[in-house]
Amino acid sequence: MFNKDRIAALIVLSITGFLFILSLSYPAEGSRWPQVLLILLGLCSLHLLITGGLKLKGGNAGASKIPKLRIILLVGVSIVYIICIGVIGFVVSTFGFLLSMTYLLGIKNKYYILATSILVSAFTYTLFWHILRIGLPRGILF
Repeated sequence: MFNKDRIAALIVLSITGFLFILSLSYPAEGSRWPQVLLILLGLCSLHLLITGGLKLKGGNAGASKIPKLRIILLVGVSIVYIICIGVIGFVVSTFGFLLSMTYLLGIKNKYYILATSILVSAFTYTLFWHILRIGLPRGILF
């Protein structure tokens, strides 16, 4: 019998397959990265499809409830991030976004928040700008 997880996995797997077939018509240089991401997404969806009916012992003991106000703040921060990318630049906006999102998601260790934000921003910048040679949005600051 299909549960919600398996139905979602089938939907995502179908969309992933369709997008992968579409990506085959793109030039090789521009289609490699999306194809890698689509394959990873497809594998995760396939895993969810296979294990979707399995339940963990203890039910949802590890799941945490996020208050509605926090969800509103998370969405608000995401909207501000999207606006700020073009205004102040990708790297600075991403750093600020990661700082605020990790804090809003409940991480309280300041060193962990700062280290994660710096490392992810630096990794993203290095990956796209230096390795893939894809320009990132520039703004006032960077």
